[in-house]
Parts: sequence; structure tokens; C-alpha cells
Amino acid sequence: CLVPFAYLIVLELTASLPAALLAAFILIFDTGCITISQYILLDPVLMFFIMGAVHSMARFNSQKNRPFSASWWFWLAITGINLGGALGVKFVGVFVILLA
Repeated sequence: CLVPFAYLIVLELTASLPAALLAAFILIFDTGCITISQYILLDPVLMFFIMGAVHSMARFNSQKNRPFSASWWFWLAITGINLGGALGVKFVGVFVILLA
């Protein structure tokens, strides 16, 4: 489920379909990502929350022209939920909060 997140993040940030497809294609064949997803560790869950936080931050930043609208509040709340999930999974998630 990291591949769709990578596709959506790159599409939101660049608005380029070839770039988004390339990012998704590269992530599909990343052996490190494939290997880490086979172990029963917290890292795949942490990567899910981090990718979700980056995606929701990108969507939140795209709402800067409409502050305090329903979609602005929605993406702000989803960003907070994902950051809280990343922090809850591992304390390493605090670095994502520093990114925001």
C-alpha cells in the first residue's frame, strides 16, 4: 500500500503523471521495501503512517487558498491522525513531526 501513497504524493506535488508513474514503478521494484515488508516488524506500519502523513500534508498545503473550509479541516485532522500513528508506532515518528 506504499506504492499508491507514493503515486499520490508525487502526483500532488508535481502534477506530473509520468513522474508519479515513475515513482510508483521504482518503489514496486525496490528490494529493500520488499524485504522489510516480509518481516514481522513495526517498520512497515511506520512507513504506512509516514507516507500517509506526507500525503495528507501535501493535500493540506494545497488547501491554502481556502483556509478554514471543510476540506482544510479534514486534511489537517488526517495529518494529525497520521502523525499520531507514526509517533505511536515508534518514537522515530517524532522526526516526521519535525518535518511538519
